[in-house]
Amino acid sequence: MGAKTGLLVYADGEVPRLLKQVGPADLEQTIAMVRRLYPGWAIEEAAGLNLWDGVYPPDGRAYAGSWPGVELVCDRRVMIDLPSQLPDELVAASAGRRMVLHAMHSVVGWLAFGVWEDGRLIEVPPLSWTA
Repeated sequence: MGAKTGLLVYADGEVPRLLKQVGPADLEQTIAMVRRLYPGWAIEEAAGLNLWDGVYPPDGRAYAGSWPGVELVCDRRVMIDLPSQLPDELVAASAGRRMVLHAMHSVVGWLAFGVWEDGRLIEVPPLSWTA
């Protein structure tokens, strides 16, 4: 089965620091974010969900949470090979903020990771390692 993720984080600063500070998501703020990112989608509260259970939602469903300074979206549709091909509307939502994409399918050994600053994809030198 392996691990699979389709995760976007929008943040007003350092993502790890902000995520360490979150508690229960702000429902009104989360609904407003979902309406911006997924116009026309039906919205319902998913009580009791944690990040581990939410990073790979069923097809046609997205999970989201919003807190002061940080918003998180889990959606299989962001599981793309090339971060530069992320849909324009999702990138546009990062204007003035940092956005991080983590998409992975461990069964096939596939991972995509990207960081945007103010809507611009940041180029990072390739990593290499040896066993």
